[in-house]
Amino acid sequence: MARRLVDAGHHVVVFDNQPSAIKALVDAGATSADRPADAAANSDIIMTSLPAGEQVGEVMGGQDGILAGVKPGSTLVDLSTIGPEWASRLAKDAASHGVTMLDAPVGGGWKDAEEGNLVIMVGGESAALDGVRTILEVLSSALFHFGGPGTGQAAKLALNMSQAVMTVGAAEAVRLLRALGADLPTFLETLESLDANPWFQRPLRHTIEGAYPAGFRVSLALKDARLATQSGKSAGVSLPGGELARDLLNKALDAGMGEEHFSAIVKLYDADAPKEPKTVS
Repeated sequence: MARRLVDAGHHVVVFDNQPSAIKALVDAGATSADRPADAAANSDIIMTSLPAGEQVGEVMGGQDGILAGVKPGSTLVDLSTIGPEWASRLAKDAASHGVTMLDAPVGGGWKDAEEGNLVIMVGGESAALDGVRTILEVLSSALFHFGGPGTGQAAKLALNMSQAVMTVGAAEAVRLLRALGADLPTFLETLESLDANPWFQRPLRHTIEGAYPAGFRVSLALKDARLATQSGKSAGVSLPGGELARDLLNKALDAGMGEEHFSAIVKLYDADAPKEPKTVS
């Protein structure tokens, strides 16, 4: 994402705890900073992308953090998936320093990030979004505003939870088809002819190919499923499908699948599958 902004001609100041990442961006034309505070002091728009809310909080706070160097009137855009509770809390911290914060988690993979085809789900003030829209459009093919602070996170969690639940459905479809002796590739062709959701087709295709390639990892899918079910609990709503998906992802992590594509949860159903298909009479 940072590389796309550099290539688009923007002045980009970068900080990362991995020197190799900084070097690659500096070689491309970015400027490096020694601390998040220094990066913020030289920027009107500050963007963060980190694995979890705790890490975003660490980068924002403290004497070396963003809020220690940020200029009042700046806009902070967090592209991480951290859940609505963290997003709302951090937006309040930013506001106390005269800074407006948008939660703007992204949908898509590495290729989408490289090509500027991410989907960005935004929560926060409309005026703040209007001020950074041209920047976000460099990164995305679609941009959606869901409401106040935390609502972008809510949309991202709902998206990822529905994808995880659909994958559980695909895993159970594989189990049933195998148990009854039906042909998996033919079933996939049937789904394609019905224009079935690609999220449902993907686990079936991975199973047929016998490989679960790199992508949205089990470990990250589990993190988001936990956030979704925690957010549902806080809101007083029951999410039984999301809880099932969370538990299966946790089981996949325990089985050593953490770095595989999360559709690898299909393999959990293979462990106790019947050796021979049943004959239906």
